[in-house]
Amino acid sequence: MCEGDPELLFCENETNSRRLYGTNAVGFFKDGISDYVVGGDLAAVNPDRLGTKAAALYRLTLPAEGLRRRLAPGTPGLADFDAAMRQRRTEANEFYDALQRDIADPTPNWYSVRRPAGMLWSKQLYCFDIPEWVRGDPLQPEPPRSRRQGRNGDRLHLNNADIVSMPDKWEYPWHAAWDLAFHCATLALVDLDFAKDQLLLLTRDWHMHPNGQLRMNGCQPAGACLGGLAGLSARSRAEAGTAIGTFSGASLTT
Repeated sequence: MCEGDPELLFCENETNSRRLYGTNAVGFFKDGISDYVVGGDLAAVNPDRLGTKAAALYRLTLPAEGLRRRLAPGTPGLADFDAAMRQRRTEANEFYDALQRDIADPTPNWYSVRRPAGMLWSKQLYCFDIPEWVRGDPLQPEPPRSRRQGRNGDRLHLNNADIVSMPDKWEYPWHAAWDLAFHCATLALVDLDFAKDQLLLLTRDWHMHPNGQLRMNGCQPAGACLGGLAGLSARSRAEAGTAIGTFSGASLTT
């Protein structure tokens, strides 16, 4: 449900093998919406308005308050949209106020509410079948042979399907220990159990190399974070909440 009267565009979430590999494939590929909007290709989207990928195309001067949209089964409409948003905002404020009740300065509170929001949003089902990624789908064009010698080429045993905090929600062909460890340093402030589970996930047999090596790249930050979270978990959640102001003004560099 979208506010106003936008043009709804539909295509499939499928790779455009015609463009990438020069095949004779036909269909409404995943770049169809971009081709329609940017390139003016009217045949790039499905005229029947069906597909696994969709967008609402607006032509307007965007108001300061933005636009209202709702994803829900059926047609619930937008009548209770504002009330629902006020309720969710109240719930979020109650959650963060409890975590930050001992912090007098509101400035770090403002930042610490928004930073975890981005981290929580990055949680997704991460399904990575490395044998298929390296060798290719038998029904698709052969992938570049460089994949066999590149990163992940020696990890043909890995086939993961877990909820992971991803550094990039678009296309990220690994969840490296380094990146995930720094995610967990922030996630621990608002969801300590999830942060601990993420780091423990890296040590599961279906994520490790048979020789015991952790995922993909440097493992030192993951090890440091494991130790830090082990100490943090010994505190009460009230004590953990006082740490959020400290992290707000800190920066982690590599």
